[in-house]
Amino acid sequence: MALIGHLHLVRAGKPQHQAFGAMADKYGPIFCFHIGLRKLMGYGHAMFGFSPCGPYWRDVRKLASVELLSNRQLELLNHVRDSEVKLFIKELYGQWIQNGDRPVLVEMKEKCWHLAANVMVSAVAGKFWHRYK
Repeated sequence: MALIGHLHLVRAGKPQHQAFGAMADKYGPIFCFHIGLRKLMGYGHAMFGFSPCGPYWRDVRKLASVELLSNRQLELLNHVRDSEVKLFIKELYGQWIQNGDRPVLVEMKEKCWHLAANVMVSAVAGKFWHRYK
């Protein structure tokens, strides 16, 4: 079980140390709580995914949903998704050809992660993006 962000919601009416103690009792020795460098990812709660609920979070969420994830913006970036999926299929086909037309074992979890990363970064960086390998 992984908890990312929103640690203030873990308490459920108890102090955090008691909530974490109860989780450690429930999950046993596999329970581990890491805190440290991961906190630097939030840039003082300025990033949308790491900011606490409040006026700033609501404004950034509204901006993301209205401007970045609007139907118009998604349509404008449709060519990016199309080209990345075509390259993805071309890579899979190339692996199949290299294997002499025999079935190829492919780690789809990793490939799909790379596809998603390529689409996101290509959409943001545009033509300056060099494909992630």
